[in-house]
Amino acid sequence: MRGRMSLPRLIVRMARYRLWLVAVPVLAGTLALAVNLIAAPRYTALARLLPPRTNTATAQSMLNQIGGTETIGASALTLKSPSELYASLFLSRSVQDSIIARFDLRRRHGESDMDALRQALAGLTHVDVREDGIIELRFEDADPQVASAIVNGMIDAVYLKAQELSRAESENRLAFYDQIIAETRGRLSEAETRLRALEAETGYTRLKGQEETTSLTIGDLESALLARETQLARMRATATDAHPSVQRILREIAALREKRRTIGGGAAQEKGTTTPDALILPVDRFPSLQARIEPARREVQIQKEVLEHLMKARQLSRIDEKRDLSNVQVLDRAVPPTRKSGPRILRNVPLATAIAAVLVLLVCLSWDTLYQNRRHRRMTWRLLRPFVTRRRPRTRSAT
Repeated sequence: MRGRMSLPRLIVRMARYRLWLVAVPVLAGTLALAVNLIAAPRYTALARLLPPRTNTATAQSMLNQIGGTETIGASALTLKSPSELYASLFLSRSVQDSIIARFDLRRRHGESDMDALRQALAGLTHVDVREDGIIELRFEDADPQVASAIVNGMIDAVYLKAQELSRAESENRLAFYDQIIAETRGRLSEAETRLRALEAETGYTRLKGQEETTSLTIGDLESALLARETQLARMRATATDAHPSVQRILREIAALREKRRTIGGGAAQEKGTTTPDALILPVDRFPSLQARIEPARREVQIQKEVLEHLMKARQLSRIDEKRDLSNVQVLDRAVPPTRKSGPRILRNVPLATAIAAVLVLLVCLSWDTLYQNRRHRRMTWRLLRPFVTRRRPRTRSAT
């Protein structure tokens, strides 16, 4: 068909523009080669850092054991991907400002605007996190010594920043511990005051074995009373009740029975009074006394345990304060590179030539399709005429 375009026909038509198709790519490649030869060489320094260890603060673990949440006292460095966090620290403003001031990049780049310097520094810095978590830090510069020095300076700046974050975190954690320790001490003091008041009121103290002492005392009274009654029965076989020895034993038996009745709970005690022996309490009062005293005792014990754990956590947090949270270990420090990383002549020249060839081919094809064909030329002119010609306003003739 007449209007159908085939590849041989297209090649024949493009042969008209062979000079342009050859000259423009060759010129672009020559210019790219000249520019790359004239340009100053670039060197890229490389440093590798091991993935950071998870921050397992001892004080935080102690706090979690006593019911604290995982976020209490947690560091900003304990994230899901710590390698990415440390990688972002290299591009932080504080690290960039430290590098700019340390290496006098204002004079080196001839730029006084800090934002422009930060952007230039970020453009020359490349931070990659590999799949195994290893961080690769690269910096490109015309001087290999400066490139390696800036990479190592960035690592030092990140260490200092991490130590600053560690100190700030430790201060906040200590302030938090001091606050809750003060609150716990207040609750413990109140609980001990209530417990002392109940002990003074009931006589049921915290002395160990008070219940056992009462039980043993009652047993001793029963044994003594049984012995006196047996002795009285033997004496009545030979003497009357008027005998002085019988009268004495009767008085002893009455005293023992009264004491047993008092300890056994038969005689109600007045409020605030105790038995002659301060350790001995009525047996029937032990359940009610325990119902009143034990909750206060448990509260005191709980507050003591909480205070003890908090004090241990606070002491351990002082150890964590000395711990270096910049726990990224340098696997390979940067050394001055010996091979140029740029400009890449073998890549840039073919790339510029290929781009120029594609562009000139598209221009020639468009020119041949739209302008050489008369019908296409008229159609193109009709489409472009509203944009290239100005429409004059019509004027009415005077009647």
